[in-house]
Amino acid sequence: LISVKQAQLIYAIMGALFMPLLAVTLLILNNSRWLGERFRNGWLSNAVLVVTLLFFAWVGIDKIGSTLQKLTGFGW
Repeated sequence: LISVKQAQLIYAIMGALFMPLLAVTLLILNNSRWLGERFRNGWLSNAVLVVTLLFFAWVGIDKIGSTLQKLTGFGW
C-alpha cells in the first residue's frame, strides 16, 4: 500500500502531465481543417494554449536542471 503523501505526489504528477497533453490535443484538434471554420479556435484560445505549453515546458526544464544539480553538482 502507499502512503497519503505518496498518493498526493502521484496525483500531482499525473495532473502536471495531463495539462500539457490537453493543451497539445486542443491545439491540434481545434485547428484541424475537418472541424469547420466556424468551430475552430480563435487567436486568443490558441495564445492561451501556447502560453500553457510554454509555462509547463519552462517549469519542467527548471525542475530537470535543479534535479541534475542536486544529483551531480552540475546544472543550470
